[in-house]
Amino acid sequence: MSRYTTLRMMDAGMYTFKPFVFTKPEVKGIEQPKARSGHRIACDHRNLYSYGGFNPCVSDTDPDMRDDQMWSASKPLFKELWRFNFVSKRWSRLPGQENMPNELASNAVILCGNTLMVYGGTGVPFGESCSNQLYVCNVDDGAINAVPAIGELPEPQYGQV
Repeated sequence: MSRYTTLRMMDAGMYTFKPFVFTKPEVKGIEQPKARSGHRIACDHRNLYSYGGFNPCVSDTDPDMRDDQMWSASKPLFKELWRFNFVSKRWSRLPGQENMPNELASNAVILCGNTLMVYGGTGVPFGESCSNQLYVCNVDDGAINAVPAIGELPEPQYGQV
């Protein structure tokens, strides 16, 4: 692309890629995910999705988590799927976490339309409880289901990404 074309695009208000330029988005509302490691993200043109993750530093008395029965059962792993909408700049936690697997860190994910596919992952302690299961999750309603598979399957491994 010529410099002239790039300048014309900038004049027209079109976005131009700027490598290594990061901006922190303004977030509206008080609901948002806790800090975590080992989670996976995917996005489309409207939303960013954050699946699972791990944080052993979240206290049992954390006011956001102390009444969360899923957290009580899965900590320090997050049985959560969060959505950040780029227009409203709001986070929302999707329902359906009761059907999520226990291997919630170091998965592989891909978003195809409104379906988030989640493969593998590990539970705690890392590497001792690994999965070779594929799950599909509808990001419109949070419903997640295991995909039945037959035949020769890959061995469960740590860090399939």
